[in-house]
Amino acid sequence: MDPVREDDDYPFKYLCGTGVAFKLAQRVAALKGNPDMPNSLIDLVAIATASDIVPLSDENRILVAEGFKLINKEPHSSRLSLKILIESSGLKVGNLTTSNMVFTLAPRINAVGRLGDAKRAVELTCEDNEKIKEFAFILNDENQNRRGIDKTITDDVYKIYDEADKLENMRSIVIHNKEWHPV
Repeated sequence: MDPVREDDDYPFKYLCGTGVAFKLAQRVAALKGNPDMPNSLIDLVAIATASDIVPLSDENRILVAEGFKLINKEPHSSRLSLKILIESSGLKVGNLTTSNMVFTLAPRINAVGRLGDAKRAVELTCEDNEKIKEFAFILNDENQNRRGIDKTITDDVYKIYDEADKLENMRSIVIHNKEWHPV
């Protein structure tokens, strides 16, 4: 299944990669006689869908709504890491929104991959409370580092622009510095 391929007849074209994987899991589970099994993953599917900034319409709206309903009720008991990450981000279980995901949680999860090894985000799935808290701290810390790097680059761009008189009447500009981190 690849909903954006012209020769794919799946009716909804805007699933994120996790949404496609979820649909595959649903089909395999149905074929194996356990059609409800993938529903235990709906919270993770909602997080990925909201974070991927795909259109929140049709199936995506349903996936996000159902997943956030579960998360806001109480994160899945096997996802203590999600509860700790939510709380360490200054958010409260019960009030999580798509905006919270896009602007607060997703950047923390993404930062560890942008600044180093993305496997560190996967380490949140362990079952040791203290390790989960440590990993949540690392995600928060790396997000702060990423924000600092981003601010430095933005400040540099404004400085370069302000110092370059000839750029004033340009319709577009490209400013590059090989020393900048590709955050």
